[in-house]
Amino acid sequence: MPDTPLLPDATTRRRIGPWQPDRLAALSDFEPDTNFLVRAAAGSGKTTALIGRMVSLVRTGVPLDDCAAITFTRKAASEMRARLYHELQTAQRRLADNPDASPAEIRRVTEAIGVLPRCFIGTIHAFCARLLRERPLDAGLPPDFTAGLDDREHEEQRRRVWQSYLADVWDRDPERVKHVVSLGIEPSDLVHFFGALCRYPDLTPYVDGPTRPPDLKDAVGTLRGKVEAWMPALPDNPADGDAKPGTTASAVRKAARMLALHPMEDPAAHAAFIGLFDDITKTDSRKSTDTTVRGDLTKSHWRDGDLADALDNEILPRLHDEVVAPALRRWRAYAHRQLVEFVRPAVTTYAEHRRRTGQLTFQDLLACTRDLLRDHPEARRSLQEQYPRLLVDEFQDTDPIQAELLFYLSSADTTETDWRACRPRDGSLFIVGDDKQSIYRFRRADLDVYSAVRTVLDDAPNGEDVTLESNFRSTAPVLKWCNDAFDDLFGRLDAPHQADYVPFSPARTDAPDAPPVLQLEVPYVKGSSSTRKIAGRNAEQVARLIAAACRSDAASSPTAGATPEDFMLLTRNTTRLDVFAEALAAQHLPYTMAGGDDVSASTELHALVTLLTCIERPRDGVARLAYLRGPLVGLSDDALYRLRASGAAFDGAFEVPNTVADGLAPALADRLAQAYDHLRDARARLSTHRPAAAVEQILDRLGLMARTRRTAGLGSLHAGRLLRVLDEVRRLDAEGHPWTAIRDELQKILDGDRSLDGLTLETGAADAVRLLNVHKAKGLEAPVVFLADPYGGAHPKPPEEHVRRDAGDVVLPVYEHYRYHRALRFAPERWSTEFQNEEAHYQRAEEDRLLYVAATRAEDQLIVSHYHSPSWSQEKGYWAPLVPHLEDVPTVEVPSPSDAESDTAVPQLPEVFDADRRDQIEAPTFDTASARDVLNDGLESTGAGYGRDLGSAVHDLLEHSIRRRHQGPPPDAERAPLLNAAVARHEVPNQRDTAARLWHSLFESPLWTAITQADTVHTEYPVAGLVDGTVPIHVRGSIDLLYRRDGAWHIVDFKTDRLSPDDVEAVRKHYRPQLQQYATLWESATETTGTTLALWLADLGQSVRVPRPPTSAPAKT
Repeated sequence: MPDTPLLPDATTRRRIGPWQPDRLAALSDFEPDTNFLVRAAAGSGKTTALIGRMVSLVRTGVPLDDCAAITFTRKAASEMRARLYHELQTAQRRLADNPDASPAEIRRVTEAIGVLPRCFIGTIHAFCARLLRERPLDAGLPPDFTAGLDDREHEEQRRRVWQSYLADVWDRDPERVKHVVSLGIEPSDLVHFFGALCRYPDLTPYVDGPTRPPDLKDAVGTLRGKVEAWMPALPDNPADGDAKPGTTASAVRKAARMLALHPMEDPAAHAAFIGLFDDITKTDSRKSTDTTVRGDLTKSHWRDGDLADALDNEILPRLHDEVVAPALRRWRAYAHRQLVEFVRPAVTTYAEHRRRTGQLTFQDLLACTRDLLRDHPEARRSLQEQYPRLLVDEFQDTDPIQAELLFYLSSADTTETDWRACRPRDGSLFIVGDDKQSIYRFRRADLDVYSAVRTVLDDAPNGEDVTLESNFRSTAPVLKWCNDAFDDLFGRLDAPHQADYVPFSPARTDAPDAPPVLQLEVPYVKGSSSTRKIAGRNAEQVARLIAAACRSDAASSPTAGATPEDFMLLTRNTTRLDVFAEALAAQHLPYTMAGGDDVSASTELHALVTLLTCIERPRDGVARLAYLRGPLVGLSDDALYRLRASGAAFDGAFEVPNTVADGLAPALADRLAQAYDHLRDARARLSTHRPAAAVEQILDRLGLMARTRRTAGLGSLHAGRLLRVLDEVRRLDAEGHPWTAIRDELQKILDGDRSLDGLTLETGAADAVRLLNVHKAKGLEAPVVFLADPYGGAHPKPPEEHVRRDAGDVVLPVYEHYRYHRALRFAPERWSTEFQNEEAHYQRAEEDRLLYVAATRAEDQLIVSHYHSPSWSQEKGYWAPLVPHLEDVPTVEVPSPSDAESDTAVPQLPEVFDADRRDQIEAPTFDTASARDVLNDGLESTGAGYGRDLGSAVHDLLEHSIRRRHQGPPPDAERAPLLNAAVARHEVPNQRDTAARLWHSLFESPLWTAITQADTVHTEYPVAGLVDGTVPIHVRGSIDLLYRRDGAWHIVDFKTDRLSPDDVEAVRKHYRPQLQQYATLWESATETTGTTLALWLADLGQSVRVPRPPTSAPAKT
């Protein structure tokens, strides 16, 4: 980074911390006593500037241990310490070689090298822990406090405190609990809201609801009159088939039933009644050939067409805006206030518990240090003497409380308690950051606080806000494209949501011949736009391009002669990193991965967890079966059947009785004996060794690590996953957890309830492709950067909270949480009218800054992937905002598979088990098939279909609703989150409206009534049995809906085919054998008869009876 007048910011660099790569920098312009906030653009040398200042301070007489350097991560701190040591040694050598150098300056640098170990260089949390340990009693902490609970420990403690709080309230004041229940939510379901409040201990929860229940009688009266007037205009019975009534008709019928059956005596009942009309103005995107569809009201479904027109165009929008929405906002705001008042004492209790026991979270470290400095002037004065100069890196992404404690620690007035009024002592603050790279709002980073610090420091007489715009990373052509693109993108939103864009000034004078920016078009995926399929196509393209570039004969490649380390792949999130990892592995390209959450996909982890579970629960038949059928033993279904038929019992003993072994084939008996021997050996090791040592020995004896290397091309990925699991086991063991608790944690990882970054055998290696998500890319760079995985659904997600730093509060609505989504229940009145939109602006701005961070990692070439579906009217996907700036950018040509293939041989390790023996044991004695495969052979579906992925999404929604049938159809407030989660999970966001229509068709049907009146209901009920044939066939299947009503069993299969009424008979004929087989398997297992069969045709909103033949061959279950 040469200090040359040609750079527009050269003067600024000489003022803040001069540095020269080839000589000792002059100090004539250096300003040690000015407090700087340096706005340093990407690639401008932020760390170099900070280290240059520290060396310059030492040269001018500031003791190095007066300085404290604060960084964002431990890795960055380690690198900074090494870099500072190198620069001090370089300065010492250059001073010694300079005959005109001052002996005092030489002495200062030499002394600094000696005291470097005492100089604090670390994260803000480590710095706070150090300050608190010097004054624990002043901070109200026990001297032996624990600094920084990890997320798992924090979650466990929080749940325990919440459960204790609920029990205490129930004992002392049960009426408070009953009041919460009367609002329509269970107190136990508020645990997530409790966690949200705990994240913001420094802010007051915002509430604006009335203190007393709002009077909703007028709104109820208005709606009652409308229902009574509109009911005669509806048909006597809900329409069937393709004439399914819309949301309006549905709301009117439900309201009429509610008025007839439920007393409307309290505000909660009033709110529930009004809530029926919450969605009446939402658009229904159904296609129709024989009706007029406007909004969600179908004119032909009303007897009075003129009334329907008036409802659609005038009455309903006005009714919703003037009656329904205001009433619901008042009620939800009232309930929100009540819930905040109920939960907030638990937040205080938990905070006091952590301080009393000394179990501090990372957030506590900041808050306790801030409180210590603010409230104890003597402590502040003493700590100021120890740390008179603070230097902070990556300030834009740190917690807002950090700003407070920095100003308290640097303030000339040690009694000032308002950090914004603090005026730093001369030279006490040097802050480096780039608001254009602020990308951690979800971790409490706040652009408003950065702007406030910038203003406070710039307004001080000894402070200044300066900018570094020279970029030493990228070529001038790359920077020109970035300037054009991001000047436009950053201009879409103004302050305070977005940072001002300052154009780059290129410092590099070289430029490769290759195009600076390329676009990579991902081929269209026909059918449902599965994000994993799209990612797979993109991954193949990227892997082929890199493989071709790394081949010595690829002279035509724009990056010919490159090595794997020249490439970086960036994705927006971690969901599909494994797809790209496997594509790179298939091309035999070494790679490292950071930020991935792919350990849950590890077959080896699954094998380990099944073994540990079997040992922990020796009498659990399901656990034993999972072990015997899993990857470690691999018994076939036939072997398990014969084992069961021989009289084997899972009674806790890990051995095969002689009476059982004698009845088994010798090969199977030997295999079973070996499997139980593994269990006994593992149990013995777990009882005599520390968990980590025992697990390592178990894995070694089972040969799991060797097995991972047998997977052609993917061995590194599988081995890396297993090593990552072992590392986690060691960490948990070091914390003192028993092996059973470690098994529980591994199960959470396997289930996806805990994330764990994956790695490969090349992680940490120099010559490897780097694969990571954008949030992990800060501070990194590469000659060639791919922006990969272009399509993954809507981003950003809808806002769920809003921070107002100036007001000192946080807006936190109450959500009901499900496994894959959350549904809004209660919120302040201003949430939907103001705060939600305001937060959406902040999120959109941060998405643009993420694009900036991603694109500016490229040194020589940026390759932007994008995907387009013919059905889209505009670009979608993570990198879509960049697409308009690719119009004049060339498209990269992807080598064909044959051209990109590597001749590298993949070493094959020997089989762990004898192949002949395995073949003999695992040879099937029967065929397996689903009921559809066996009985629909040769039949073709009559419906064109909406795609299997959409069908799976609709099945999930139907199953969820049926399981909660006693609560009625999902409330309108829950439907959108449920729907969004389902289509996202099955990767069909573009078919959201179709999924909604198919799902909602159930609720107004006679089938729904039958389900709600049934005494027993099962969904996705598994059945299996043997069907006779030349080779016995083991038929298995899953019944979508099985219910008993009036003593009779009914089987219903859900179908999401695209149908017309003319298709019904063909569909009935097509699926009849499958349903018949389900009935046969069910009746054989339960010894019942008379089961009726039906198809639920979601596209028609119609249930179709399927007749059964007089007799049928029984199945052997």
